[in-house]
Amino acid sequence: MKKIIVSFVLIVFLLGSCSFKQKIVGTWRDEENNAWVFGSSDKLKYENGSPNSIKEYKYSITDNEMTIYLGEGLFGGEDIQKYNISISSDGKKIFLRGGKKIIGWSDAGPGMPENQLIKW
Repeated sequence: MKKIIVSFVLIVFLLGSCSFKQKIVGTWRDEENNAWVFGSSDKLKYENGSPNSIKEYKYSITDNEMTIYLGEGLFGGEDIQKYNISISSDGKKIFLRGGKKIIGWSDAGPGMPENQLIKW
């Protein structure tokens, strides 16, 4: 009986994690109206100021945390951004909080400590 309950809890947890990721797949806009396009294959395309300046990053989601791998930092090493992620009850906003300010970023974008994204 205990094995059945443990198996059920694990399945519910795994399905919940998958559905959370599925909820963010698509195009979102930040406060600067730049597009964040989350793909189902762990790729994030970020429109950095114009449609001609699109950067691609790898991202992952575990529990309520999103990690974005931004590539090599200004001083060497890889810049990694970690956010606590939540979604509004209507599913139209993503809140990214608890990150760090990464040198070279201003106002909005994956290098900022907080972002609010609106479904496009």
